[in-house]
Amino acid sequence: MQSSPDRNAPAVTPAQHHIDDLQTLKTKFVSLARAFGRDQMNWRPMEGVRSVHEVVALMVAEVHLFPTIWGAAPPEASESGWEPEMARTEALSPDAAIEQMEAGFDHMIASVESLDAASRAATVDWFGTPMQAEAALSAALFDMHEHLGQLIAYARMNRVVPPWSR
Repeated sequence: MQSSPDRNAPAVTPAQHHIDDLQTLKTKFVSLARAFGRDQMNWRPMEGVRSVHEVVALMVAEVHLFPTIWGAAPPEASESGWEPEMARTEALSPDAAIEQMEAGFDHMIASVESLDAASRAATVDWFGTPMQAEAALSAALFDMHEHLGQLIAYARMNRVVPPWSR
């Protein structure tokens, strides 16, 4: 039975919602990536589509580089720019990629926690489109959810049960 909401609790802010969402994404991505057998990491549904490993590598690149859009420094291990970072992350072993994804989510969460109201309202460049940093963060989260759905579909096709579904 679901408890009734506390009407006296303060409303969740967009900032807190983004942080909570990132923490949920981290938990789901990391646990699902770990649930795949290492022999399944190169599986792809068809030619020309990302493999399981490539989806994980993409997430590493995103959690490292999305925060640079709103002014955060990338982690030391990352490359500058999407193509070099994708090449670096795709070359990682599956275990190293999962470890970097987990640490990268912590990096992204910290970058979001550090944003004040002025930083959230600042105009940034979202892949050629000027928008407020808060809108860019929302766009990043939408994209990450899309890739979580991709990884869930891959799991189902490989009879991997998402750990939170057990």
